[in-house]
Amino acid sequence: MADTIKIVTDSTADLTSEICKKFDIGVVPYYLNYKGKSYKDRLDMKINEYYERLEKMDIPTTSIPSIGDVLQIYNKVAKKGVKIISLHVSSKLSGLLNVANNARNALKNMEIHIFDSLTASGGLGLQVIAAARFAKEGKSLKKILEKLKTIRDKMETFAILDTLEYLKRGGRIGSVEEFFGSILNIKPILKVIDGELKPFSKTRSVSKAMDKVLENIKEKIKKNKQIEVVVMHTNAIKRADELKRKLLENFNCREIITLLAGPAIATHIGPGGVGISYYPISDDD
Repeated sequence: MADTIKIVTDSTADLTSEICKKFDIGVVPYYLNYKGKSYKDRLDMKINEYYERLEKMDIPTTSIPSIGDVLQIYNKVAKKGVKIISLHVSSKLSGLLNVANNARNALKNMEIHIFDSLTASGGLGLQVIAAARFAKEGKSLKKILEKLKTIRDKMETFAILDTLEYLKRGGRIGSVEEFFGSILNIKPILKVIDGELKPFSKTRSVSKAMDKVLENIKEKIKKNKQIEVVVMHTNAIKRADELKRKLLENFNCREIITLLAGPAIATHIGPGGVGISYYPISDDD
């Protein structure tokens, strides 16, 4: 008898409500905190209002979901005999994985497998979609977890920032500031390495930054090798469309999903940013 598997993630995956509904994905929301008031990511505040505030430098702090929030989603998606794969933002970027583990330990009657994506935003989203597809195809729990590990190992995620200002304000700059210095009008490129955002390169324009990222990908992907791609942006749809066009011109993309980054990510990246997550497709993906 095939396993009945449900997928749970968190709002840093930046998945649309349509994708979550299509694959029956449970989402644990992060919190935005504005001057003493807390809002659930994508639920209590419309994304347009959030970006309007962000553009005016009205920047919230973000906080991870509580164990109660995670338990609520687990109980919502679980039925008798259901197994849960709970994929979350990198443990090196957030403490949510610990919360999910504590929630799992509190539910002795459920089989819950916690998976560290070692990435965020579109990279996490791609892993979640892959897991949901595999579950829909009837793959076993063991097989899905094996394939997720393979995808995670092959995946690369890049972020092109319009400014370093938001990373500075969020206190998440560290080695990034040392790498980029205080040069004006630099467009920083960051890469997720071992679950952390690290400096990758810098250019004078976002378009040139895109070209640099794509050249790096070309060095690793054999000609005509099919890739699965997500383009994410922080309220910069024209830049996302430009990146999508460049990808289609240079690579054999099975699909390109475009995602608008939510508050949990955009608060630290700032508006005007664009990014890419991808992995090469195996024959049975």
